[in-house]
Amino acid sequence: MKYIQINGKNFPHPLDFQMSTQPNLTSQLTTMSGRNIADVNGWTYADMTLSWQWLENGDLQELIRETDPMQGSFTFTFDDITTGQPTTVNAIRTSVGGKRLAVLDHGKVVWVDIQLSVSFPDCYQ
Repeated sequence: MKYIQINGKNFPHPLDFQMSTQPNLTSQLTTMSGRNIADVNGWTYADMTLSWQWLENGDLQELIRETDPMQGSFTFTFDDITTGQPTTVNAIRTSVGGKRLAVLDHGKVVWVDIQLSVSFPDCYQ
């Protein structure tokens, strides 16, 4: 897949995109000696920032609309590197940024250096 899907809509594949996982820790505490102790109750996808070199104005507006935090979570579909199969997870946008470029691409306004930060709230066993 040369693209990702957000709420079922295709968007260009982000630069250097690679999902990673991390243990999901609960009941964390630090002992008097400074040692950290926690229960591992599964795993989750690590928070990440998706980056694009450029997007057309319409694509960026749709990306912002589809990931609106006021709507709650959105579905995020990508190719899993271990299985090679499309995988869909829930995600929450934490921030978005970019720069408007005055240069027109075939009459369309483009934005450059777009970054979309997301977190993944679900835990897996």
